[in-house]
Amino acid sequence: PLVTASPTLTPGSTAATQPALDPTPQREEPTPSPTAAPPTATPTLEPLGPFAECPVDDSQAVTPGGPLHVLLFNELGAWRWSDETQTTGPVPLPPDARSPLPSPDGDRFAYTLQPEEGVVELWVMDGDGANRRQLATVSIADYLADSPEYVSDAVLSFHWLVDRELMAFYITPILSAMGDVPQEPVTIANATSGESWSLAMEGDVDELIHHPEGAQFAALSDDRVQIIDTLSGARLLDVSLSLHNYWYSAAFTPSGDRLVIFTEEGVAVIDTGSGEVQSANLEYSPIGMGHYAFMPPVHWLRDGQSFVTLIASGDDATDVLAPNAEFTVWRVDTQSATVEELHTYRGALPSVRIAPDAQYIAFWSQRLDNVRTLYLANLASGEQVAYERLHRLEFLDWHPDSTRFTYWQFPERVPILGHLCQPPVALGDLSIPFAGAIYWLGPERFIAVEGVNRGEVSGPWQVRLRSLDGENMLLHTVEGAAPQVRFGP
Repeated sequence: PLVTASPTLTPGSTAATQPALDPTPQREEPTPSPTAAPPTATPTLEPLGPFAECPVDDSQAVTPGGPLHVLLFNELGAWRWSDETQTTGPVPLPPDARSPLPSPDGDRFAYTLQPEEGVVELWVMDGDGANRRQLATVSIADYLADSPEYVSDAVLSFHWLVDRELMAFYITPILSAMGDVPQEPVTIANATSGESWSLAMEGDVDELIHHPEGAQFAALSDDRVQIIDTLSGARLLDVSLSLHNYWYSAAFTPSGDRLVIFTEEGVAVIDTGSGEVQSANLEYSPIGMGHYAFMPPVHWLRDGQSFVTLIASGDDATDVLAPNAEFTVWRVDTQSATVEELHTYRGALPSVRIAPDAQYIAFWSQRLDNVRTLYLANLASGEQVAYERLHRLEFLDWHPDSTRFTYWQFPERVPILGHLCQPPVALGDLSIPFAGAIYWLGPERFIAVEGVNRGEVSGPWQVRLRSLDGENMLLHTVEGAAPQVRFGP
């Protein structure tokens, strides 16, 4: 099966668990910076270097077995490349199909057609183009006619639920100004039978997340959480909770037996079977960052029942990005609903990236002249090192093995490969713009999406198969938005 890999994302990405159900692409922006000003004195600089002792590398990198198959797709089409044929060919979509989305196993595609202005149809087909079936017809024009004036347009959003059978779809508004628009009704469709049904959400819902295996949805409002069964659409639980209006941080446990959500008082843990609620006191404030708010993240540990989260020492963007900003790492146990303070670090909270195994974090601290120092910290011992110092440094992401990572210097955007216990090395002639990405195939090989993304100019994008020893093969060139990548045997 194809692997839905977590790529090395561009600046602004976070370690999300179950994000709001909205696959509409968003333009990535670099982490905001405080207003630059000349330093009043030359600061004392810490020595740079990696950790003296290396952790055991129990690599979590996905290494496909057998011949490599790569699937590329964006709003204009989809393409397959095979290690066996060394060629790239288009997926046989209808000529006017848009926004193709492969199922998790890559054997089916969902896509949209627009038979007339203001009307969108949702279709599915097999990977070879056979068994085309229309699932829904949605009138965007009717929706806009009944929407507030700050809703300038809307799109049909759709999402596969784990397997190749079930899909969720709904209308997503596009706002021309700040406004409060609730989650639109969600319909579940069976791609094989064509049968569809609605989720029984009551009242205005601000955000919707789904169970890791797609079995349940959680509908979040400022005063309640509704748990809804996917297969029937029926509401299973309706729990009253005081949540922060509009901005939420919530996630199902990996097994789906509990839902954790940050409330006004701390963290609530909801048993998704019985509806029992346990609470843990943890003081925090949402951090306003322009048009969004930074909420404490949920990053699951290997036991699947506890997670680490981050709490800022300040309560606004100026505080959390200042040179003397601090944040604290906490561990939350969902079985006992208890919290444990781990360590406090001096750095910018929005810059923190947690390694896949949650043993290390990376973050930067910025001086007033926009020079940033990249720090690495061991969450078990609290030990930290200053690894690199560059003007406008941006951390990209961790390698799946949790010992290596990539970062760059803005605006050059040439990725550098770092290591917990080794000095950094440049990744050759590779240049990744804001919408590009690196997908690791294993410890050494990766797929890079390279191109241009400046304002209204996007692409063309080159998708290349690369390795740390110099392999560099062009797989395909794609117009339009930066393509997403899946790979597997």
